[in-house]
Amino acid sequence: MPEVGQNIEHWRGNSLTIEIKVADENGNPIDLSAVEAKWCFARSAQAKAAGDIFVEKTNDVGGGITIDPQTDGFDYLFVTLKPIDTENVTPGNYYHEAEVIDGAGNIFTVAVGKFKLQPAVLPPYPTL
Repeated sequence: MPEVGQNIEHWRGNSLTIEIKVADENGNPIDLSAVEAKWCFARSAQAKAAGDIFVEKTNDVGGGITIDPQTDGFDYLFVTLKPIDTENVTPGNYYHEAEVIDGAGNIFTVAVGKFKLQPAVLPPYPTL
């Protein structure tokens, strides 16, 4: 069962790390050591057309998601957004979703919510 109402407010062209605590339907920790993780930021929950999904992240090497156990006993997904990920997206109200896929191919949506992208006046700094 996903954590619903995981709403995010972010400013266009900024950096952000999103923390997603992952638990089973009873609120117990889940071992994420052998899962594939995905996260997306899209026009809506029904986004299917080309261009409706703005950002996709995975836990592949360099994919933007890391999985780390925390002191509370739960594994967390840490989704890293870089300025380039949102600098060309029109500010507005959107949707985000995270899922994990276990070794047997079972898919579990672990977070859903609104993604509000705010305008930013200052241009992003060049990447060093």
